[in-house]
Amino acid sequence: MEAETFAKSCRFVMESFVKMSGALHGSVFLMKNDQFHRVYSSVTKNKWITPSRRGVSFQVCKTQAPVLLSEKVLKKTHPEHIEKGIHMMYVTPLINRNKTLGVVSLHFKKDKKMNGEVQQILLEFGKIVGMILADSLKLSRLEKQVKDRRLNTAMTAHELKTPLTTISTYAQLITRQFSQGKQINSQWLSVLLGETNRASKIVNEYMEEGVQTSVVVECDLHETIERAVVNFSLNYPGHQLEVVNYLPKNAVVRADPDKVLQVITNILNNAAKFTPTNKTIKIKASMESDYFPISIIDTGHGMKKDELSLIFKRWYKANKTKEGKGLGLYISKKILDEYNGRIEVQSVYGQGTTMTVKLPHRALKK
Repeated sequence: MEAETFAKSCRFVMESFVKMSGALHGSVFLMKNDQFHRVYSSVTKNKWITPSRRGVSFQVCKTQAPVLLSEKVLKKTHPEHIEKGIHMMYVTPLINRNKTLGVVSLHFKKDKKMNGEVQQILLEFGKIVGMILADSLKLSRLEKQVKDRRLNTAMTAHELKTPLTTISTYAQLITRQFSQGKQINSQWLSVLLGETNRASKIVNEYMEEGVQTSVVVECDLHETIERAVVNFSLNYPGHQLEVVNYLPKNAVVRADPDKVLQVITNILNNAAKFTPTNKTIKIKASMESDYFPISIIDTGHGMKKDELSLIFKRWYKANKTKEGKGLGLYISKKILDEYNGRIEVQSVYGQGTTMTVKLPHRALKK
């Protein structure tokens, strides 16, 4: 219902009804799950009138017949409307294929006579409008599906970039070793297989229309951080990375290891974008009473205060000149929410940024 097409349709409906009836203002309500939802109003919020469960609007929906409430009736039944400057109300149904979609509630400054002919015109217009809004709702849903698909595609492309880069780099190393007749490092093959499986999982999620295929298992944070460090060092050979690990030996969380790796990698990639190669990026991991905090500390240019509330929004880019879609932190927060974790940010403009991932240690490896 938030699509621009539907909003324009509702605005057109309200303006047309107000003009035809001579009303002061009004609202469009649609019925969903036996409740009214205001989708457009030409009146300021402080003068909104919300339909009650047993009110006139529900009666109109049920009978598909308009109801006029005169000033005399309003004084008895709805004196609060009189206080808001409304002295007459007219509620007419929005009908499509004999089904009531909702109502239009019109408010008048003065009590006036509305003859049967005008009421019949408004009723018939409501049927036409019902068809328009029904079609507009369908179009709005289609637009949302397209936007969701676009987001899903962009997120998949974003998350595939790191494993594909790692796969490409290791494949080049293995090819070079093989061409020189040297023995292939078995650890390289292990990493290559792991990143291939990770890329395959991301593609499968995309093919399933974004359905999460993550598994909740014991995720060893030592192993996950090591994977992130190895991949980072390979993909950003010019950057200096310092690891300070105060985690206990049994630092385990209940989560998908690939998803946790994805979060740490996304934040490391961001740090690399904004940190000069002659400065150090630090990973600091420790233990709190309820969480394992993992901080990625960069010495880049930092962020201004007004940016901090925006960085987790999808498509937001703090620096438009840098490559990327503005999805890394959005995806990271979404993953952490799934595991009851959180992400905290501290930044000083001109000095750098600290991103801290906090995962609850629900289970510890024995």
